[in-house]
Amino acid sequence: MTFKRPKDQPLTSYQKRENKCLAKVRARVEHVFGSLETAIGGKRLRCIGIDRASIQIGMQNLLYNVSLSNLHRCVFLEGATTRLARSRRQRPPMNRTAA
Repeated sequence: MTFKRPKDQPLTSYQKRENKCLAKVRARVEHVFGSLETAIGGKRLRCIGIDRASIQIGMQNLLYNVSLSNLHRCVFLEGATTRLARSRRQRPPMNRTAA
């Protein structure tokens, strides 16, 4: 639970640190649920029975994880290619003299 500031008193540094840690976790969790609700299928399940609902939720979670891993892979590959291009630009040209 987050700390609230009492009237006319600031939060201590410990309370600020704790609030910041909780906010990071909360933001990550909320982003996952937000993307599951908006992009992957919403809040409604169109099936009858707990078994089918569990399977549908599991498939939505799998789709989210696959899309997230593809995003990370693209970002990683993009970073690798830019690092490679940057290293080629910074390399001094070789002196080629005819012998």
